[in-house]
Amino acid sequence: MSILWGKSGMGWRSKSQLKIRVSLSLLAGATGISTSILLGQQAAIAQISQQSPSEPAAKSAPANSKPIQSNKPPDKRKQPVAEEFPPNPLEITAPDPLIPYDYKNRPLTTQEIRQLRAGANRLAVIGATKLEQGDRVAAFNAWNRELRFRRLAGPLTEEVLTLGRVGDVAWQDSDTAQLRWVTKRLDEILAKSQMEQSASSKGQLAAPTQLSALETLPADLSLELEPTQPAKITENSTVSGQPQAQTQAPPTLTTRQLLDTLDTNPLAVGGVNAIAILGNLSKEVSLLDALGFAYQQVRLPQTAVKIYQQLLAEARQRKDDFKLEATLITLGQLHLAWFDYGSAVSPYQELLARSRDRRDPINFPLYLDRLAYIHEQAKQPAQAIPYQAQLITFHQTALGDAKLIPALTLKIADNHRRLAQLDQAETTYQLAYKLAIPLLQFAHAADALKKLGDLYRANDRLDSALRMYTFLVDIEKQAYNTYGVMNAYDQMGQVHLLRKEYPEAIAAFQQALPLAQQLKFREDYFATRIQKATEQRE
Repeated sequence: MSILWGKSGMGWRSKSQLKIRVSLSLLAGATGISTSILLGQQAAIAQISQQSPSEPAAKSAPANSKPIQSNKPPDKRKQPVAEEFPPNPLEITAPDPLIPYDYKNRPLTTQEIRQLRAGANRLAVIGATKLEQGDRVAAFNAWNRELRFRRLAGPLTEEVLTLGRVGDVAWQDSDTAQLRWVTKRLDEILAKSQMEQSASSKGQLAAPTQLSALETLPADLSLELEPTQPAKITENSTVSGQPQAQTQAPPTLTTRQLLDTLDTNPLAVGGVNAIAILGNLSKEVSLLDALGFAYQQVRLPQTAVKIYQQLLAEARQRKDDFKLEATLITLGQLHLAWFDYGSAVSPYQELLARSRDRRDPINFPLYLDRLAYIHEQAKQPAQAIPYQAQLITFHQTALGDAKLIPALTLKIADNHRRLAQLDQAETTYQLAYKLAIPLLQFAHAADALKKLGDLYRANDRLDSALRMYTFLVDIEKQAYNTYGVMNAYDQMGQVHLLRKEYPEAIAAFQQALPLAQQLKFREDYFATRIQKATEQRE
C-alpha cells in the first residue's frame, strides 16, 4: 500500500509542476516579467510542495537549529508605583474652563476675577446641596474646585474662611486626607503672612507674590449676593457694654461673632449663608482673624491661640480697646472649649479688671461668674469663693438681681464643704435657706435643708439631721414635689434606723411607699425596707 501511494504521489507532483510551468509562461507573456524570476519563485513553491502531507511544518527546520535571538534591548522602563497618598486637589494644575491658560504669566483681569468668584459661589452651593443629599465625594470635589478659584481670585480672607468651612466639615466627617490638604494650605498662608510681617517690621519690603497680590480687590468686585435671611454680622456689632466709637470705619469682626453666624445646617454651612458671610467679611476681618477662626474649625487650638496672642499684642500697641477685649474674649472661650481652665483664667481676669475700671454693670457680673465657674471646674473651690462673694455683693445693689443670691450662697456653702470647712458650710447653708424662703424659692430652700441634713448625718449629729429632714418634708409639700417628699421620708427612715427607732422608721417608710406607688418608682425598695425594719423590731 505504501508503494502504490508513493507512485500516485509522484504522479500528482508531476502534474502539479506541469500546470505551474504553463501558468508561469502565460503570466510572463502577459506581464513581461522574466521567466527566470518566476521560475525561481516556482522552485521555492516546489520545495515546499515536496513535503509529506502528514509531516508537520514545524519539522522543516533543522533539529539542531537555535532560536533566533532578537537584538531589541529589553524594556527598562519602571512600572508606575501606586501613590501612597492621593494627589492634593487644591494644587491641581489641570486646565479648567474658568481659569485662563496663561494665568501664571499675567495678572487676572477684573472680568476674569469676577467670573472666578461667581463660579466659586456657585460651587459652594453645589457642594452644600450634594452634602445634604449624602454625596460627600461630590461635595468635596465641588468645594476643592471652589478653593482653587478663591485662591486665584482672592482676597486671602475669603480663601481662608472657605478653607475653615471645608475643614470643619472634613473634621466632622473624619476625612483625614481632606483635613490634611486644608491644614497644609492654611500653614502656607500663615507662614507667608508671618514672613511678610517680619520683613515689614525690619523696614524691608517682602517680595511680591501671588499670595498677597490679591489681598485687596476693587470695590466693584464685592459679592453681589443678597442673603436669604438677615445677616447677623453688621458694622454696628460691638462687645456688650462697650460704647461704639463714632467713626466711619467698620469695627473688626470678632471670632465669637463669626461663630454666631454659622449654622449647623449643612446647606447653611456650605452654601448661601457662607456666601453671604464672605461678602460681608472681606472688608471687616483681618487675615489673622480669619486664620485664627479657620484653625479653630480644623481643631488646631494651639495654633489658633498663638495667632490670637499675636493679635492681642498688636491691639495693645495700637491701644485699640475694642479689639483688645474682643481678642481676650475669644482667647478665654477658646481655652474653655478645650478644657484648659488654667489658661482661661488670665484673659477673664483682665476682662474683669477692665470692666470694673469703666464701671460696666453688664459685663462685670458675667466675668465674675465665668471666673467662679472656671475655678470650680478646675477643682479650686478656694479661688472660686471670692468671685462668688463679689457676685453676691453686686446683686445686693440696685444694679443687681436679688433673686440670684440664694443660689450663689448655696454654691459658696458647697465650696466650703469641699474644703472641709464644716462650720462655714453649716452657717452658709442656713443662710441660703433663710434667703430662699422669702423669695418663695422652694427648690433652693429644699436643697439647703437636704445638704444640711446630709452634713449633720455625716458627722453623727442625728438629731439635727432628723430635724432638717422633717423640715424638708414640709418644704417639698409646699413645692408639690412628690418625688422630693418621698426622698425626705426615706432619709428620715434611715436616720431612725441608725438610732434603732424601728417603729418610727417603719412609719417613715410607710409614708414613702404610697408616693413610690404613685410615681411607680422604687416600690420594691420601700416594701423591702418595711419588711426588714419589722423583722429587726421583733
